[in-house]
Amino acid sequence: MTLSQRVVRWLEKRGLLQDPNSWLARHFVRPTQSGVDVSEESALTFSAVFSCVSVLSRSLAAMPLPVYRRLDRGRERARGHPVYPLLHSQPNKEMTSYTFRSTMMAHLALWGNAYAEIVMRPDGRPESLWMIPPWRVQPMRTANNGELYYEVNLPNGQKKELQPYRVLHVMGLGVDGNKGLSPIAMHRQGIGMGLAAEEFGARFFGQGTNLGGIVEVPGKMRDETIRGLRKDIQEKHEGLGKSHRLLFLEEGLKYHQAGMPMTDAQFLESRKFQINEVARIYNIPPHMIGDLDRATFSNIEHQTIEFVTHTMTPWLVNWEQELNRKLFGEDDSHYAEFLVEGLLRGDSQSRAQFYNQMFNIGAYSINDIREKENENPIGPEGDVHYVPMNMLPANAAMVAEPEEQQEQERAIEQRSLEYRQQGAVRRNRIKKSYRNLFSEAAAKVAQREKTNILKGVRKHLQERSLTSFTEWLEDYYREFPEYIRNQMMPAMNSLAESIQELAAQEVGAEVGMTPELDRFMEDYVAAFTARYTGSSRGQLIALANQAADDGEDIAAAVEQRVNEWEERRPNKVAINETVELGSAVAKTVFAAAGVQKLRWIGVGTETCEFCAEMDGKVVGIDQPFLAKDDVMEAEGREGQEIQLNRPTMHPPLHQFCVCEIIPD
Repeated sequence: MTLSQRVVRWLEKRGLLQDPNSWLARHFVRPTQSGVDVSEESALTFSAVFSCVSVLSRSLAAMPLPVYRRLDRGRERARGHPVYPLLHSQPNKEMTSYTFRSTMMAHLALWGNAYAEIVMRPDGRPESLWMIPPWRVQPMRTANNGELYYEVNLPNGQKKELQPYRVLHVMGLGVDGNKGLSPIAMHRQGIGMGLAAEEFGARFFGQGTNLGGIVEVPGKMRDETIRGLRKDIQEKHEGLGKSHRLLFLEEGLKYHQAGMPMTDAQFLESRKFQINEVARIYNIPPHMIGDLDRATFSNIEHQTIEFVTHTMTPWLVNWEQELNRKLFGEDDSHYAEFLVEGLLRGDSQSRAQFYNQMFNIGAYSINDIREKENENPIGPEGDVHYVPMNMLPANAAMVAEPEEQQEQERAIEQRSLEYRQQGAVRRNRIKKSYRNLFSEAAAKVAQREKTNILKGVRKHLQERSLTSFTEWLEDYYREFPEYIRNQMMPAMNSLAESIQELAAQEVGAEVGMTPELDRFMEDYVAAFTARYTGSSRGQLIALANQAADDGEDIAAAVEQRVNEWEERRPNKVAINETVELGSAVAKTVFAAAGVQKLRWIGVGTETCEFCAEMDGKVVGIDQPFLAKDDVMEAEGREGQEIQLNRPTMHPPLHQFCVCEIIPD
């Protein structure tokens, strides 16, 4: 037994090492049964301990810790309170809030206690927080009345006494209410086993030979021969880089295997068990420290949520109560609280479903949701809260006087209309956001169309005849729709999915594309390609015939027209089709949800006189707003009447129309 071990035994017999956090325990580290000395610092060399302490420290330090002011109903952030910058930004001039809380939590996880001195302003409010190493602090009781105070051993050897209100003391699990127990000291045997297994493995690969056996000598060997044989084996076989070499024995020497393979000794299983043992000490899911044996795609999110609720929440409550008790004193109008939403964020689909439910019951506004997603607000209109239009306030369902009841009904109807109009505004914004995508796709179509048409012009008009060119146009526009579909379909499907989600929320329907809506999209794209190719074919044939009749250059006329298409058509397609498709999808969703009537409304300040005439018009879900051959007239637009060449089931009414439909 070494001298240090004898000193430790002597101190243990006299009970001087009972407190694992005392200076004696720190300077005379008690050896474990495995032969490894375990202290709070040495335990960090074990990867499992380091990972657990790191997870706890980083998780707590990364969570926002704002100061709130209580209101009559609710709360608000008190950024002007002197404690706010201490917890949120900088507790002292040398540390950030993250570094301060991370180090304090590491102290708490290793020593079971975290201390910080509270420096006060002249007015008695906290000015700064200075961390104190836990091995330098000892909670004490006065001899006369047993009052608590803290004795701090300064680096220069002097002692300093601090009153409880001057010390921020976050305490872990304890038995006397004065001081927490060190998790490392309480579980030093298990941690010692892990360190011993780690050291054994390192020594095995670094120093051990791969013979692991006995050499049998037929007779007696001289000492010089034995030393030479041993030296030869060490030089040629000792160390990881010389493993698995052949060994040649002379003069009748025999080798017998004596060592036990590490797999037979269950070495790897033992190391893995010690990792789980440390995870149990800190109540941390093994997957968070790199052990993924039992982690699956379906359960890892729930394990993370359990980590927040069962591991972090008790620590957070512990911190919050000590902070509020020491930093705010008798001021119960202010308090600090960790924000755990960041740790509880699920996948994007789960968050979308949660936000959808909270928005639909009026708990969250658009700006509330954007703030939680770290997005900027959209403006004052995003602060409005909405509720389903088929719900009434509780007091509105009570018996009321006829006039009062009518007034309530009008107010409810007005709120319902405003909610539906807000839904139309959101759909209109989505449509506008897709214009660039539609324009890029339509530009590719126009460019391909121009290139092919000019090739056809050179081949058929210059080398053959107008009849040959016309026949070629017919054949070309029978094949071109497939290219149009391939270019436009992705943009159209993406817009349809976005509009479906918004429209479904407006009427309480399920979000997501349905088979019926998929079929509708196939039909819509087919109709669009038919309109597009029909217009192109008709324009070119008429243009070519007219140029021939007038004796003009047909090729030049055709080239001028396709150049105009390339320049103007993408923007026209983008504006018209985003409105057309968005309205068609919304109507399909409304009809599937059982809506019986639709209302035409103008959106924004871009509404023209014709759209103003349509604003507020209500029709049945299957009825057109305007019939074929109807003539639209508007005040101030005399002589500019619009002749309808097809029924108008929904917007747009004309080019650049920005109207919308809402369920009525």
